[in-house]
Amino acid sequence: MNTFKRNLFLLVVVGLIAAGCQMAIPVEVNQNKLIRTTPPTGMQLTMLSQAKDARSGYGRDQVGRHTWSVFMIPGFTVSSDEPLEVAIARRTRESLKSIGYDVLTVDKIQEAQGPVVVIQIDTLRNLLFSWLYPLGVTWGHMRLSVHLMSPEGDDLWQAHLKGDSGMGASLLYMSGFKTRVRNDLTTNVNQIVEILSSREFNHLNIAR
Repeated sequence: MNTFKRNLFLLVVVGLIAAGCQMAIPVEVNQNKLIRTTPPTGMQLTMLSQAKDARSGYGRDQVGRHTWSVFMIPGFTVSSDEPLEVAIARRTRESLKSIGYDVLTVDKIQEAQGPVVVIQIDTLRNLLFSWLYPLGVTWGHMRLSVHLMSPEGDDLWQAHLKGDSGMGASLLYMSGFKTRVRNDLTTNVNQIVEILSSREFNHLNIAR
């Protein structure tokens, strides 16, 4: 009987952990924390519909990984619930439009009549530490860069963002990855807004 109770207890614990494990999350921006600025007069942006994932050693669409025990044994990977390159570019574009930017979208830079803004994913990683179960602690880091490309594929200008990183706690892991990605992406988008509002970028975008 004792063995049965012990096995049942272990089964319940494993079930709770599995139920709380996020395997796919939405990629979101916190609209309430976006910088509200006036876009430069007369500026129209042309953006590539997909970001470029420059990371190495990561699976396609991967945004994080679960770890087990204090030894951080690698566990399940966590992915975005839509193609990551599409999601990052789309959330950035939607955010820019929401604050007044005029944004045109192309699927290929060769389709553009002028310079194209390309978002690149330089760093995006999140680790969930499970050894405080049922409290999950998620650490994450995201850093994007902005590239201005010619229709011929030349890199005319680029800016690497400071990005964002941080740690957060969540009960039964139910929101750790989602919250971390949303916070980091919001910060990166705000940094993109600052860059696009700068005189340097405005001059480059018009001059080309």
